[in-house]
Amino acid sequence: MDIYSSVAILIGVIISKTGYPIFDPIIGLFIGLMIFKTAYTVCKDNIENIMGKIPSQDLIDEIECCAKKIPHVKGAHNIKVNYFGAYATVSLHIELDGEMTLSESHIIVHLVQNNIIDKIDIIKEVIVHACPCGIEYDHNQELDK
Repeated sequence: MDIYSSVAILIGVIISKTGYPIFDPIIGLFIGLMIFKTAYTVCKDNIENIMGKIPSQDLIDEIECCAKKIPHVKGAHNIKVNYFGAYATVSLHIELDGEMTLSESHIIVHLVQNNIIDKIDIIKEVIVHACPCGIEYDHNQELDK
């Protein structure tokens, strides 16, 4: 964009100095339109992300599949995707055996995080919460209940 603008300004100055001053405002209008088009394209490409775009079901399914590919992960739920311009972050819950040790579940959580980041280009950060499999739990309940 800068190169095209600079070349257009140079051409406008040269043509104006050779006796055609009308070309200077025409070139200025052309540069203004180029800037407007670039701003429109950038805005169009990012407005959905800024406004809280709902992720596609394909992306949700891909995240769930990546989580379930890790051994001992029985399921995934509460998958949330937040877009930040050119990348996204994810938070999700995975279901693990309730008898698993904290150290074992910690390793699996990191394996899930790394697998999702490695397999899905747009995702740059993943937060995983481990839930014991088979226990009914209201994820909206207050912590002290």
